Amino acid sequence: MDAQLVQQALVKCLSSHDATTRTSAEDFLATCQHHHGYAPLLVAIGTNNSSVVAGAGAAQASVDVGTRQLALVLLKRLVKTLWCPAAGTDDTTPTQQQQISDADKQAVRAAILPGLADAAPKLRTATAMAITAVAKFDFPEHWPALMPALVSLLQGNGVPGDAEASARAVAGSLRCLSLLADEVDDTQVELYAPALLPELCAIANGSRGHGSEARRRAFSVLRTFIGTLGLMASQKENRAKAESMLAPTLPAWLAAMTAVLATPRADDGDHAAVALQLEVLRSLTALTMSFSKVIKAPDTQAALQAAWVLFCGSADGHVSGQVVVADDDAEAEADDAYVDSDGDEVGTETILAQLFELFTTLVGGSSHYRKVLIGTCTSSALAAASQSVHASATVPGSAPWSLAAAATQAAGYQTTPIAALLATSMRYMLLPRRAELAWMGDVGKFVADDDNDLSWTARCGAEELMDGISDRCGIVGRAAIASAAGASFSTGAASSAAGRDAWKPREAAYRALGTVAESFTEAYEKGERFLDVPSLLRGPVMVDANGGSDVHPLLRARAIWLGARYASACPLDAAGGLLAAAAAGCQPGQSGPVVMASLRCAAALLGNLAPHMAMHAKGQPPSAAPRDAAEAAVDRAALFDNLTNQVVPALVTGTCSVIAHARQQSAASSVCSPGDALDALASAAADNNESESAQAVLQLAMEALAAFVAASPLAAERMHMQIVPSVLQLWSESHADPFLNRECLSCFEAFLGFPNCTLGCVEAAAPGVVSMLERVVANDGSSSGSMSAESALDLASKMLVKCTPGSPAARRAFDALFRPVSAVCLASADEQVLQGCGRCLRMLAAAPGGDAGDASLLEAWGASAGDQQAAQTLVQCAAKLLGESVGDPGALTAGPLLTAVLRRCPHVLVGSAGGGAVGAAALVAAVLRRMRKASMPRLIISLLLVGIRLLLTYDSVSTFVDAATPDGLGFFLGVWSEWHGSISGTHETAMACHALAKVLMSGDERALTQVTVKGPEISQPASGGGGGGGGRIATRSRTRASGGVRYMQIPFMAKAAELLAGHLAEEKVSAALRASAKHGSVGFPGDEEEEWETDDDDDDDDDNDDEDDDGDDGVVVASDAVLRSDGGPYAPADLLEHLLEVAGGMDDEDDDKGASTDALMTVDSVGLARSALVAWCQRLGDESSVMAIASHWDGESQMALRDCVVGQS
Repeated sequence: MDAQLVQQALVKCLSSHDATTRTSAEDFLATCQHHHGYAPLLVAIGTNNSSVVAGAGAAQASVDVGTRQLALVLLKRLVKTLWCPAAGTDDTTPTQQQQISDADKQAVRAAILPGLADAAPKLRTATAMAITAVAKFDFPEHWPALMPALVSLLQGNGVPGDAEASARAVAGSLRCLSLLADEVDDTQVELYAPALLPELCAIANGSRGHGSEARRRAFSVLRTFIGTLGLMASQKENRAKAESMLAPTLPAWLAAMTAVLATPRADDGDHAAVALQLEVLRSLTALTMSFSKVIKAPDTQAALQAAWVLFCGSADGHVSGQVVVADDDAEAEADDAYVDSDGDEVGTETILAQLFELFTTLVGGSSHYRKVLIGTCTSSALAAASQSVHASATVPGSAPWSLAAAATQAAGYQTTPIAALLATSMRYMLLPRRAELAWMGDVGKFVADDDNDLSWTARCGAEELMDGISDRCGIVGRAAIASAAGASFSTGAASSAAGRDAWKPREAAYRALGTVAESFTEAYEKGERFLDVPSLLRGPVMVDANGGSDVHPLLRARAIWLGARYASACPLDAAGGLLAAAAAGCQPGQSGPVVMASLRCAAALLGNLAPHMAMHAKGQPPSAAPRDAAEAAVDRAALFDNLTNQVVPALVTGTCSVIAHARQQSAASSVCSPGDALDALASAAADNNESESAQAVLQLAMEALAAFVAASPLAAERMHMQIVPSVLQLWSESHADPFLNRECLSCFEAFLGFPNCTLGCVEAAAPGVVSMLERVVANDGSSSGSMSAESALDLASKMLVKCTPGSPAARRAFDALFRPVSAVCLASADEQVLQGCGRCLRMLAAAPGGDAGDASLLEAWGASAGDQQAAQTLVQCAAKLLGESVGDPGALTAGPLLTAVLRRCPHVLVGSAGGGAVGAAALVAAVLRRMRKASMPRLIISLLLVGIRLLLTYDSVSTFVDAATPDGLGFFLGVWSEWHGSISGTHETAMACHALAKVLMSGDERALTQVTVKGPEISQPASGGGGGGGGRIATRSRTRASGGVRYMQIPFMAKAAELLAGHLAEEKVSAALRASAKHGSVGFPGDEEEEWETDDDDDDDDDNDDEDDDGDDGVVVASDAVLRSDGGPYAPADLLEHLLEVAGGMDDEDDDKGASTDALMTVDSVGLARSALVAWCQRLGDESSVMAIASHWDGESQMALRDCVVGQS
């Protein structure tokens, strides 16, 4: 291996500007990896040591850092792919490639460790990564000397006589160990932890003079070891072993942690010291999480107390540095975070986050963990907490907090440390000045903060801590939270006259209570009394929510927001007052946060009041007992009348103005003044398609409107002409946001459901829908407009569904929608758009004509408009849906559309009766072509029904046979015989049997005898077992082993007779069920036991089957498919559509709903079936021929055939 050539290739890969040269060098290196000596040579270049491989050639005396790093990176990649047969990545197949020789492996292991002492940090890291890659395969079996060598480097024995190089070796060894620690398992930990942990501790405690970075690395390795040992300790049999490995050095480690945490930092700019403290906190947290016995040790108490002092001291810095700062300082405040050598962000906030995680771990553990806080909190903190417990109960208006104070005092010694922790946490809850200015300038940030969509802040840590206390500490913890909030509230002031930041403790109290609202409300409903929620909402919250100009807008917004958080526990009188405050807060001129909090509060409270208002409207008494005497004294009638007539209309007016102003200013690029609420809202919504915060604002507005419609339908109906235009305008501009668009559609649909609003809604929505669809047509149906077209078609379908058939609204919708929807269908190539078009056109074709009686609205409209081609346009649209370029999802609506056209106006489509109408043959051919291509069962069945209906429109079966062509006829009849059992719906089943009877009595030999279809299963002889198994049913596995299920091929005439007999048997059962239901019984008297016995017998038979689950015994469908619930073959792509169809979620009307206008309903399918079966028997001539064919039928079908023959005779 020529070292010079390899080194030159490395240089070319890095520095050549010519792509061809670089590619050639890369190809050369790729070929080298299979040559002996290549891996050691990469080590030689990477470590700048040419003497590693004898005879390989001398490398240059000094190689640049970039080339050496590339050599080590290639070495790591080579190890991962070719080191041993087990190596490899997803895109390689190492077992088929030449592996690295044992001699090369030994050379690599012997020469690579000196690279850990390199002067360049990036080369030490690259060396450590290569060592880790080798150790993954070789340690400890083939490289037992690795760990002793690393320990020796940690001891300073890296380069004798060179202290600086030895220090670098320590850093390199620590980097290597931090990578190795993630790769080793618990069995390997046992090998080297006893020797390694003391050396790491000696580095971590600073006794050897190492800097902060080396000490941080040592703690990082310890943390990884703790994780591995913690997994061992989680297994009871290994717990003692894991603790024994950690115990000898644990006191020294804890002392080192205490020293680091207790050492004050010179300034926040000392990033290395900050990173060291962060790593210590992470290690301490991991220790307390994994080893419960450890926290009993005095050394642990000392470390935790040092963390507590740091926690309290950081709170002082948080308040002075972020809460009560000048505006200029707040704006100019620089983020002190930086990224360490591991890529982790380090800064003051990361320290706080880790402190909160540590204490959340303690309070979230067992009661034993929480008792540790007694020794953790300092005496001054405990005294301050004791005072704060009583402070909230001594101020005026303290009724809401008195219960908390009483519960806290009664809790005893466990509460005081938690109270101290919460008292400090409340200081972190104070709103920073920077956030205050940001929220006032951009309401979207206020909304995002409420939804926890922003990055971590000290508030987030305090909230997570409170959640943990509320969930794990029971009523004691919840009472402590309420006390801490009350103490904070008592130190704050509502009026800005008390000082610029005097309101912030009150706002922090509201925020804290809102954070734990879910658990507080649940506990309150269960009877826990640690906070007087009704008094809180009636008193302080109501005062601040209705505050005047002297109340800071963010305090007012937070009070209103708290009303939303406690909506389910809010008494009626307080709900009325808070809704009034929310209505005032939605009006123009209010600050953005007040507007958004008001919308949130309105949505929550109205959603909670909706059932009460509905019961009041019906004159029914309240379903729940009053929460207290104050609520019992409320005049519900007056309250709800006031809400319906005054408060809710004011809310609606304000919400509509919010939406309108946001739309009006959406294109503005200038930043609006933060003093005006709507301008601030508009600034957040300036780029509605890109700003997530603006979408959240508009989402809140739509949630409030939806809650209003649900809570007060009468008021909504009165105000619909004010609300609907705003909703439609927002809908037309929100196609890029599917969630907001769906909210608009849902709200509009609710108004369509009000009979007095339907016509007005249709007239308001039709122009916008038409305009969107016309733009799509003008763009030649390009996909760029597909999103708006889908939305427009969704809205159109909702209008058509909600319009009363034959009403003026239905006629208005037809007049507006028919031409643009059909034009989009003919122009678009998007399958979702085509599916929406087909759904709308089906409803348009099926609509009754109203004044025209049972005539089709399509036909009446076409005649009045002078357009005789309306039905033909629908057929053209159906042909587009059936086209080769449209997939099965897009073609799903073609069948229902053609069914509607054939049902409503068959004479317009197929012309005068008399055989072979214009266009019918082409339509038959198109349907059959699509059936051949279709794979979705639902599509196949819908097209089958169209073909059956077309067959019935012909005067004779022969004419249909001619249209289908011989090849198409056999295919159609084969599909029919296979899928007939999957046809659902009384009317559709009767129609299919009508067609079968027509074919059977037609005498057309081509259809009856020349076409053969799948008949009964060919019985397989029993396999093995001797004489008694002749009649035994074969299992699925045995059937597959014998070549699969085979079927007889029988004339379609015989299959049609079997299907008709089955139809008669089902009708007999249905008639018996109807008769028993009429007499008040269920099922067949006396048959229940026999039926259950039959089922049990079937179950017993199933028990003898093999264990595989590929299908159902005795049932085989096309292509070995699985059965769906309706009996048809199941296709995975059709699962969602089928489930939605069964649940009524596809927005498809039941075809039986239009059966009353279908001419085919006048036909007696049962009588026709009997006549057809009699004719079939007469055609066969003798009884033996009939019974030979019928012997393969089920018993019920045979009985039905016998009844027909006997009845005829």
